[in-house]
Amino acid sequence: MFAERDRFSSARVRPHRDAFINYWAALHELLVSKARLGTAFGDDGVRAQALLDAYFPEGVGFARLDAYAAWFEGQRRLDRMVEEYRLEEIGALAGAAMLTAVKKGTAALGEAIGVGRTARTEVPSATALQEALAKLSRAVGAYARLLAAKVDEEDAASIERFRRAVAPIDEYRAMRVKEGVVEEPVEPAIEPGASPTPASE
Repeated sequence: MFAERDRFSSARVRPHRDAFINYWAALHELLVSKARLGTAFGDDGVRAQALLDAYFPEGVGFARLDAYAAWFEGQRRLDRMVEEYRLEEIGALAGAAMLTAVKKGTAALGEAIGVGRTARTEVPSATALQEALAKLSRAVGAYARLLAAKVDEEDAASIERFRRAVAPIDEYRAMRVKEGVVEEPVEPAIEPGASPTPASE
């Protein structure tokens, strides 16, 4: 399920996240450029600096957070701009097209991560994780049986090689038992003199 979520996320989200980063960075850069004017050419410089202080006190590092956190921070800033009646001013200083790009880019990222207004039609499988774990368990069991089939039960060195090979499996099972998780053993340990005949599935 995790691999499926990663695939789903990268295929759908990456282009929207890249656009989101570019648009917010561009808006920030435009305001920084205007702020550099200071008071030499009217009050644009002062107004731009006030907007930077209000909405970008730490720059646009938020845009490079994971997609969910980045969208949240971007949308939070847009909501504040609306509540504080600053959108028109930002559009006047940075350009209406730039402001539109930021708004649409943020909305598109929200849709891509499933927090927008459009219902998501593709969702990861709810049973994919269980299926993957079952497949892994079968593969580990087959691996252990293959090792056991090669053990010479009259050769202590052969038995010791087997024990070393399956030691990580035993350690994992012991850890799970300590955590209170009861699992069927993948393969019984082989004691000297015991038959390494593979167990049936």
